[in-house]
Amino acid sequence: MDKPESRLMFISQEHTVDVLLERAKMQDCNAAPTPCPAGTVFTNADCPATPSPRTTEYASLVALANYLACWTRPDIAFVVNKLCKFMSKPGDAHFRILKHLLRYLKGSKQKGLLFDFSSPASVFGLHGFSDSSHADCPDTLHSTVAYIFRLDNAVLSWFSKLHSFATTCTNHSEYAALFNAAKEAQWLVYLFQEFKLAGQLTPIPIYVDSSGVVSMVFNPVDHQSNKHVKIEHHYSRELTALRVITPQRLPSAENVADAFTKPLATPAFLAVVPKLVDFVNM
Repeated sequence: MDKPESRLMFISQEHTVDVLLERAKMQDCNAAPTPCPAGTVFTNADCPATPSPRTTEYASLVALANYLACWTRPDIAFVVNKLCKFMSKPGDAHFRILKHLLRYLKGSKQKGLLFDFSSPASVFGLHGFSDSSHADCPDTLHSTVAYIFRLDNAVLSWFSKLHSFATTCTNHSEYAALFNAAKEAQWLVYLFQEFKLAGQLTPIPIYVDSSGVVSMVFNPVDHQSNKHVKIEHHYSRELTALRVITPQRLPSAENVADAFTKPLATPAFLAVVPKLVDFVNM
């Protein structure tokens, strides 16, 4: 739905959700309140010794769910990213999580991205959130890192992925998450420069729930706990000095990126999901 006169646009993929449910023969399933049960652990230990005869079915359903997660459904990005790890050898546990995800989509298929700029003045401006879940992968001990950027209340970009190498502590993994967010912030600046708006949006606040990370950015003293950190991860320091970004601390309960790093309990998820997706009555 697009209403230029009211400065409002809504993008959803309700038809794609219907196709996904039809492929899974779950058109009449009961809805679930969250994409994934809280406390779920994604591990290779749940994979069978030999590939399941339903591997192709699993891969087809997860691929279509990934299409949704990449374009209009940031609320399912975390669980879809985890399910993608088991494309070649899914186990019964992975099928159960996939079915839970489809039940969630059943009850939320009308949701999508709402771009509402009806207010003449910017309320929040361009801002981001970054977060990590330290060593949450039991197979590799790698951390999930994530970020999300919004312009006022409109979601622009998001990211949730298992880090490519092990981080040694929570601060290290949070710092790596900030590095990824800093790169995205710089790209958004380049994008908005094309619209002659970048000067009005920088420095971009990036909210983190770790005071240690903020200290590492603003007080770059090398010591025993961070001398091993990769040079590339200090990129956020440079962008902070250039006033492209400004990392800020906020409580974990207010960090929107938390939904991209772990399966939240129902109350916590229901509190954050309105900041990710919305719906409009046609």
